[in-house]
Order: sequence, then C-alpha cells, then structure tokens
Amino acid sequence: MYKPITIGPIKISAISKAEFLAEVKRRVSSDEQTFVTTPYSEFLYAALRSGEVRDLLAKADIAIADGIGIFWAERFLSKPLAAKSHYGKIVEAWFGAIITGARILLTPSYLYQNIPEKIVGAEVFFDLCALAEKENFSVFLLNDWSDSAQKTAELLKIKYPKLKIAGVSNKKIDDQSVKVDIAEVSPDMLFVGYGNIKQERWIAEHLKDLPVKMAMGVGGTFDYAAGNKLRPPKFVRRIGLEWLFRLFTQPRRVPRIYRATIGLIVSLIRYKVFKSYPFRSNAVAVVVNEDNKILLFKRIVAPPKNGQSRVFLDNYWQFPQGGIDEGEELLSAAARELEEETGITSVKPLLTSNFLNSYEWLHGNRPVVFNQRPYNGQTQQTVLFRFFGDNSEIVVDGREFEEYEWLSVKDVLQRIAPERKHHAENVLKELSEYLKKSA
Repeated sequence: MYKPITIGPIKISAISKAEFLAEVKRRVSSDEQTFVTTPYSEFLYAALRSGEVRDLLAKADIAIADGIGIFWAERFLSKPLAAKSHYGKIVEAWFGAIITGARILLTPSYLYQNIPEKIVGAEVFFDLCALAEKENFSVFLLNDWSDSAQKTAELLKIKYPKLKIAGVSNKKIDDQSVKVDIAEVSPDMLFVGYGNIKQERWIAEHLKDLPVKMAMGVGGTFDYAAGNKLRPPKFVRRIGLEWLFRLFTQPRRVPRIYRATIGLIVSLIRYKVFKSYPFRSNAVAVVVNEDNKILLFKRIVAPPKNGQSRVFLDNYWQFPQGGIDEGEELLSAAARELEEETGITSVKPLLTSNFLNSYEWLHGNRPVVFNQRPYNGQTQQTVLFRFFGDNSEIVVDGREFEEYEWLSVKDVLQRIAPERKHHAENVLKELSEYLKKSA
C-alpha cells in the first residue's frame, strides 16, 4: 500500500508507476470513485501561496509526482533548520537549497529516497489508456476549445484499436451541458485538459455528481499528443530540464517557468524558515444573543497581509479574533479583542470551546527578510459569549469590519469564509449542545 508524503502544504503518493496503474485498475473495477492529481512545480508554488489551491489538492485520492521540482522540494524540506536566529535561518535555507540542487545533479538517485519514481502525466495518460483497452474500461476526453482532444482520440483509435472512447468534448469550462454529455455515456475514466489548477478545481467540484470512476487532469497532454505542441526529447525529460526546453520553444511561458523555478525556490525557502517557528496563540470570540442568533462580521476588503492564510476578499465573513499576549488569559484576550474590533462589552462568557484550530499561514507570500511575525501560523482557542446589550453598542467603523449580521447556526455555516468553516462547525456544535442543555 502506498503512503502519502508531505511536501510543504501538499501531499504526494509515494507510489511507482506499476503500483499506480494497479491501484487505478482496482479502484475502477470496484466502482471506487477516484480523483487523481499530477502535482509538479507550479502546483506546489500555487499551494504555497493560496489556501484555496492547498485545500483543492488535498481532495485528491492519489497524487503522483510529476516533475523534478517535487523531488527537489521533498529533499530540501526533509532536513530541519538548526540555526536559532532569523537571519541565520535564511542563510542556512539558501545554502541548503543550493546543496540539494547540486546533489541532484551529481547523484540523481538522491531524489528517490522517499518517492519511488517520477510519473509524468503526459506519459501515464497513454498507460492508462492501454489499461483501459485491456480491462474494457471506457474513456472520455475533455478540453475547452481546441481540436486537441479530438485529434488525440483519433490517435488513440490507431494506437489502441479496442479502446472504448465514450466521448470527446471541447466545450468551455463553464458550459453546464458538459456534465450532461458525460452522464449520458457514464465513462469509467475521465481525462480533463482545462489547464493546471482550473481542471483540478472543475473535477473537485463536479466529480461527485458524475457517473465516473476515475478523473484526472492532464494539462497540455492533448496538445502534445495531437502535435500542436512540441514535447521535450526523452533525455531532456529524464534529467528534469523540461522547463529549459520550453523556455526556448515556448517563450510566452516565461512567467510560468519563472514560477516553477526561481519562484518555487524562493517560496520554499520562506516556507522552511517560517515552518521552523512555533504557532501563535489566538483567541476567537463567538457571540450569541438572547434569541440564540450568532454574530458574524464582514471583513473590510484588503490585500493579504504578511502571507496570512486569511485573504480578505469581497463578502468575507468571520468571527472577531486576535493574538493572545504573553501572560494573558484566554478569556481576557477574547474579551479584549471583541471590544477592540467591535466595541462590544456587554457580554458574559458561556463556555470555552474544547476545539483547538491550528493552521499555517501562507508562507509563500510572506516577506522573509523584514518580517516582524516569527510564527508558523496560529492555534485558535474560542470563547463563547452571551450578549445582553443592544445593537447600538456594535461598532463597524471600517478598521476591521464593515458590516455585521445576527444569523442562525445554519446561516453562519453558509456565510462564513470557506477556510473558517471547519472551525465554525466544531465550535457551533458545542454551543448548540450547551444551549439545548441549558434551555
């Protein structure tokens, strides 16, 4: 059985190609719906900088390592920093990045200590089609505008004459009829070529509603198979320099290549430095009124700050919260933050939640040289308060929040920001049980 390997904010399945194909065969044969991702450098870069991408990739059932950058990152992050000072950590991390890169060039076997082999998505696609032909599985090819999927289907008919191609579509990603097309033929395997992240987002959103047993994003595989794009030669792929080949053959990809190389290195150095720090203690205040409605606040619209995982967007709702000062008690900190952010003082504590919510900040965005917040993330403790004042006491002056509403538990869970929902579910479950007992 393969095991997951944690590489920064994502997990990779430590699995060989043979094991992967056998696992897909088992899952499809047993009607076990499976979401496969093929993370490479750009995926990791995006996950370091976006909580949405991190959470999206976490939904995969199998994540195969597609790209030398994933292997470099695993080796680079495997050794913790020993330096004590902040700038010492930065220097050590940079030195470690260089040494890891050199070791990969000098001793390639160094890469494969924890992950058996690189499984290139553009290659394993054909292995999966060969498996489908052998096992009588049907396939569906989906991309969004070009004729690449159709040309790929024609190639597959020649390469695998007995392969059952249930359907081919080049409808736009937001065309709802795509799901109808797929449902009509119920393919065993669905290959989606909407481009990285977009295709994984589409699969994660729709797979549960589709009669499909396995779905995998294939990026530009259809373009390469159809001959619309030139694939790097085998020896270039073998030594992990696909990015250099694409730099010369597809100059418009320069921003993507930068993100997958220099951008990834810098982001991982930031991640490694901040990962070595402890979590900050944080107090959350949940307020319930005499009608048992919960107070929820809408954040001001602001850009990310210091790489924190909370990114303030339009319609971003949350509970008041803030750091616990050294020597400060949880109850005092929660009451202080509540007053500072909302003006509310007419409250009495009902209970302290038993649920601890720990999360990392998005280190890929954080300034590492002049950062004033030496923390890996936050561990949140929650105090639930009963409000006995009136609404005139509540202040939303634009410094923290711009709007508030009293909502039912159900409405809170629908309104609160997605990354805060898990915390809210656990805390409000405790509150509901408390209110039921005290009724």
